[in-house]
Amino acid sequence: MPERDRLLLANHTTFRTRDIPIDDIANAINRQLEHFARGWGEQAWTIVRDLHRQGFRVVLRDHSTDPDSVADHFRLGGKPIASVYARDILESKDGSWTRGVNSVSAAVSHEVVEVLADPISLNYIDGLDDWMYALEVADPTQDDIYDIDGVAVSNFTYPDYWNPWGEKRRGHPLDHLGLVARPFEVRAGGYLVRYKGRRVNYVYGHKFAVRRRLVKETKPNGRTRRRLEQLAKFGDRKLALPPLAGTRKA
Repeated sequence: MPERDRLLLANHTTFRTRDIPIDDIANAINRQLEHFARGWGEQAWTIVRDLHRQGFRVVLRDHSTDPDSVADHFRLGGKPIASVYARDILESKDGSWTRGVNSVSAAVSHEVVEVLADPISLNYIDGLDDWMYALEVADPTQDDIYDIDGVAVSNFTYPDYWNPWGEKRRGHPLDHLGLVARPFEVRAGGYLVRYKGRRVNYVYGHKFAVRRRLVKETKPNGRTRRRLEQLAKFGDRKLALPPLAGTRKA
């Protein structure tokens, strides 16, 4: 893979870079880009190059100012930014750099594949069921991971997952791990954001904690919250947004 096509990690934590398996994480993510391109087509490489030209980086930071946020992506001053809050992950139950679902590497991977599929979080899919679904390709399969050279990375959905007529069949899965049975299915730890007219709705897997649901909908800088605000400004729609949550106390 040409060097210019690689998405790079930057360490802005209080950890010394030499104490972080940063090369292992970066190498696994860049291997995953090959998996993503096989699922989503060669246009993925064009997106990677465009992001590279814009100075895109995944930045490891210590703590989020939002309650219970471990990662996010957005644009700051026109630049695409993804942040993963390493100390928040490592200080939580079963937190790890590269092992398991609650790992820094899985969080980095989740953000990267979602940035590639929808760099500015503006795309929605018509489910032909009167709902429009936010295109967040890793959220429905959140908590499903796989290993690349011993480094945990996030599962992600394929284009036919977002096709109402899509069908899982031999050699043609709807997600990378082949765990999803039908379009718009939500895995146990995953979720979807959708809207119908003025109504906003969240589809959560049965293992998605109630506390985390509230945070998703109310944290000021979260992608879910920003999508809701975008929808509220779309045309004459009057969406009743949940009240904003307070920020994390120091």
